[in-house]
Amino acid sequence: MERLAKRFPLSAALVHRDFRLYWGGNTFAVSGQQMAMMIQVWLIFDLTGSALQLGLLGLARAIPGVALNLVGGVFADKVDQRKLLLICTLAMAIIYSHPCHSDFVRRVGSVARPDRCLLFRGV
Repeated sequence: MERLAKRFPLSAALVHRDFRLYWGGNTFAVSGQQMAMMIQVWLIFDLTGSALQLGLLGLARAIPGVALNLVGGVFADKVDQRKLLLICTLAMAIIYSHPCHSDFVRRVGSVARPDRCLLFRGV
């Protein structure tokens, strides 16, 4: 790995195990967020067929982000960033797993069949 870092200076950070774990986990998490956003856009357009509704969805996603970033930045400076990152990542995992859980409760009546979840089926 160090030989790679010498040939490609941008990969020097990948020499550190903790950074590789963080980077890999973050890549996985952001991929999940992007898939969820794409599914929302697809669903809204499929249900309404309206570009206006897609624009309103984008607005509904952007307003809380802008408003909470102002407050969140001040808050993040005052707390332990490692704990904050862990709590936020766990909260995102719980939030994004809820639709999957709701799907198999609706379909099967229990959580005994995870293969029926839309996320596991690639839908």
